[in-house]
Amino acid sequence: MPLSISNELIAIGANRHVDSSDWDDTNEILAFGGGHLINLWKPLTTSNIYFSLKGHTAEVTCVKFVENGALIISASADGQVNVWQRNDATLTYSLLQEFGDHHQQSVTTLTATRGAISSVIVSGSSDGHLSFWAVDLSIPDSPVSLISNLNFGVSTLPLASAITFLPQQNSSSSPSPSPSPPSQDQFAVAVGNTSKYTYIYVGGPDQPFTETAKLEGQSDWVRALAFSHVQPNGSIYLASGCQDRYIRIWNLSQGKYDPLAPTDDEDNNKDYEDEQTRQLSNKVYPLYTSSGAAYNMKFDALIIGHDDWIYSLQWHPSKLQLMSSSADSSIMIWSPDELSGVWLSKTQLGDISIKGASTATGAYGGMWYSSWIGSDNRTIISLSNTGAWKCWTQVDNESHIWKPERGISGHFKSVTDVSWSTDGRYLLSTGLDKTTRLFAPWLKDPNTPPGTKHKWYEMARPQIHGYDMIAIESLSPSVFVSAGDEKVLRAFNITKSLATLLNNTIGLTIDTESLSSGAATVPALGLSNKAVTGDADVVDDVAEEDKDLGTEATEDIGIDETAPPLEDQLQRLTLWPEIEKIYGHGYEVTTLAISHDRSLVVSSCKANSKDHAVIRITDTETWQKEFKPLSFHTLTPTSLKFSPDDKYLLSVSRDRTWALWQRNGTSIQETGNSIFDLVETSKLHTRIVWDCCWAYIPENKAYFFFTASRDKTVKVWTQAPENSDKKWENVLGIQFKEPVTAIDVKYIPETGKHVLAAGLDDGSISLVALMINPVADEKKVEAEPAVKVDATITPSGRISKLTWNPHPENLVGLDGDKTPSNLIAIASEDRSVRVLKVSV
Repeated sequence: MPLSISNELIAIGANRHVDSSDWDDTNEILAFGGGHLINLWKPLTTSNIYFSLKGHTAEVTCVKFVENGALIISASADGQVNVWQRNDATLTYSLLQEFGDHHQQSVTTLTATRGAISSVIVSGSSDGHLSFWAVDLSIPDSPVSLISNLNFGVSTLPLASAITFLPQQNSSSSPSPSPSPPSQDQFAVAVGNTSKYTYIYVGGPDQPFTETAKLEGQSDWVRALAFSHVQPNGSIYLASGCQDRYIRIWNLSQGKYDPLAPTDDEDNNKDYEDEQTRQLSNKVYPLYTSSGAAYNMKFDALIIGHDDWIYSLQWHPSKLQLMSSSADSSIMIWSPDELSGVWLSKTQLGDISIKGASTATGAYGGMWYSSWIGSDNRTIISLSNTGAWKCWTQVDNESHIWKPERGISGHFKSVTDVSWSTDGRYLLSTGLDKTTRLFAPWLKDPNTPPGTKHKWYEMARPQIHGYDMIAIESLSPSVFVSAGDEKVLRAFNITKSLATLLNNTIGLTIDTESLSSGAATVPALGLSNKAVTGDADVVDDVAEEDKDLGTEATEDIGIDETAPPLEDQLQRLTLWPEIEKIYGHGYEVTTLAISHDRSLVVSSCKANSKDHAVIRITDTETWQKEFKPLSFHTLTPTSLKFSPDDKYLLSVSRDRTWALWQRNGTSIQETGNSIFDLVETSKLHTRIVWDCCWAYIPENKAYFFFTASRDKTVKVWTQAPENSDKKWENVLGIQFKEPVTAIDVKYIPETGKHVLAAGLDDGSISLVALMINPVADEKKVEAEPAVKVDATITPSGRISKLTWNPHPENLVGLDGDKTPSNLIAIASEDRSVRVLKVSV
């Protein structure tokens, strides 16, 4: 059966490393590391990642465009350096070169020259090595080669680097007021590390780089370096940012140093009265190239304004402006005053830091990277502590007012579960980053022309928890149940403001008048959200009180209810209040399921004995656990699924067995009794059984269920003939090349066939069309050859969960047409949430 499979959504949080992102102004592409992937996004025109590069086996720490975007150079935490080549037609990239054994430990910094005159790359790793590479596109198969390698020693860690072309030497001895063109073969490289010095190296593609100066004055580790793009009066500025919260500007000029100024050696012999005097030293550092050309560097200015470490520095492409990003969650734009020359900040963006949160108190975060983007450079994009991208657009060229725009966001740790809402209009996800997120297409976007594709956004962040999140299921469009890495399940109900927002943006029909909570807050030292009821004044009081405690409340008047929220609003204003807790498990919950009639929640926990490997049942009307647990398994149950008519409950386990339970007719009001009876068990699988799912043909009352195992098979089971000694039998086994970790099956009316989606341990996904004969005593299942989904749109890590949308009719017009959308939602250990569209 021919299938067309396309990408609808890739949501993944960016890695929180300073050098793990880069902007290509030639094609207006942002490349950033997300887990093991390098993700490509066009922030000026789209709201979704359009391509992901696979090739790293550890977290990506560095990404740089080279040769006007013709190549991407990337590096990872295991020391691997990769070279990627652009496909000019699709603006995608493919792996060209690998250097897997050069750096022995994590690559901590990477820089490269801009433009296509002559390119040099510098990489530094945590084993103290600093490497210089040359790029030559005339060698198509191996354009990158090593120039030289230096060693700081194991006690010194390179943290930041920057590179610039050296200006050509003026023939006149007098300084020229106009910039000299850059040299094509001479470069200056600045490297900051875990000492208090900035090292300057001079060299080129055809000659080794040698240390020519060691800039003093910093009082802590140097974390950010950047050379200016413009050259005022023939000079180049180097900005350095440190953990001491200060930014220093250094002037790199042509010609020999002033003989009246103290030299590097002379200055080192001075005894300074205090450290502040050394930080403001006016000494001159001479630089010489291999050809004898002379340059000098000296301290020019000290910039004070940030309250925490400086993470990144960026110069404006065409103006003498410097943008700094800091662990204090702020972005500042600095420029020298025209009269005094003092560097002042007229623009500050970012977040307001939580009271008391800083690197000194153990906080980890802030703004990791920022860059001007766009042909007019009037847009700023920044990587925040949550792995989300924030955007601002300048109102006009002369204004200091910047308007926030929508960026993209996603989990910044492994995604553990996904669940469609009961009406199929939105998708819930959970991850090890302790959050629950809600993604949906903006179907009612007034700016989307008819016939064009709708954009997906994170519409809410209903839960920010104190534990890693493990499982989630939708109970109704306004209620969900989730489980963290704890012994408790929690139920949440939507707030009035969020219900109004989802009604207006994605077409939900929630009755907002029936909702009692207008807001939610996370109490100080609390694990979950609490409801805030009452009028706006009460909400304001709670918000002010929580602000003093380092938390914030949701205000029902604090969010635009006609558009997707911004990242700041997602964190503060989209929480759902917790309405119930479900206790009973002895260990951390691993899986949960909800019956299709929404009356029962079943769950299981980690277990190494039969006593704990039970299935606990909760009535959703009273939220009481009043039924006898179901006991059979001896190790942790891994998945629970109700049959479509709720007649059966299927469980699979790490003990390699499955167990089938049948509803016995006992009323849920009859407490203390079991409402399910054990019908059948099997241990046909030879390894852990990871997942299961159902297919049901009501006309024939024919049940089929599927079990997926680490033994690389999916087995299909159905009711055995009446004369059989077993009640259920295996009718088909489907073999795969990797362990199968997640499955789901869906009937597609256009084909008259069921389609099984299988997610594998290596991140690949296969679709198998099934012909099912449901006639009694003639039941059989025939499988067509598996269709492997294109690797460019599948995850790079283990599939944690995949699930078909239960109501494609509710997403008619997703791509601007009138056809329903058969969508598969995917959760992966590579940190991504994906939605694929399957068309026949």
